[in-house]
Amino acid sequence: KEADKINVGKISGKKTFTLDKITNTDDQVSYVAGANKDSDTKGYTLEVVLNSVKGTVKQQPNRNIAHLIGGLSINKSATDNHIKFTKIPDNPGRSVSLYGGVSIYSNADKNSVNVDNIKENFHPEIYGGYSLNGQANENKVTIKSLKTGFKLIVGGKSERGDANSNNTSVNDLEFASGELAGGFAYQADAKNNKV
Repeated sequence: KEADKINVGKISGKKTFTLDKITNTDDQVSYVAGANKDSDTKGYTLEVVLNSVKGTVKQQPNRNIAHLIGGLSINKSATDNHIKFTKIPDNPGRSVSLYGGVSIYSNADKNSVNVDNIKENFHPEIYGGYSLNGQANENKVTIKSLKTGFKLIVGGKSERGDANSNNTSVNDLEFASGELAGGFAYQADAKNNKV
């Protein structure tokens, strides 16, 4: 399903953007550093330093989610895109999902998400690379410190294609609950993935 409205802006030559607040309170909202419909999306970075997050007071499963994406391509590949996540308020008003790179109909390869720390009251889903209909290979998630529960953290995930040679790394792990995987494929091969 496509969004009802899309806000588009092009800044010539710029591939790194900083997100310091989430103000949109729609049920599902996405903030994307670089996106294309019919072209490859390569080399974009979203630096996330959140001072405020607006949303509803009560979080609900699969609702009130902010999707933060380094690079997105609908029909082509998303390659070498990144999220650098360094700050979130203590009690964010909504769920947050992080994606280094996303492709709907092609491959999501060599994307990454780097997170300084995941703290209490922030229970994210994190994907280094995600593809619905293509492959997700050689993606990476690196977390400096993980001291609380989370939903899902996976280096690379594909719904219908292969997910190979993906990596998830956590440097400082204390109490944590959730699903942690190097790579995951629903309908194809998942080989050489590491946690």
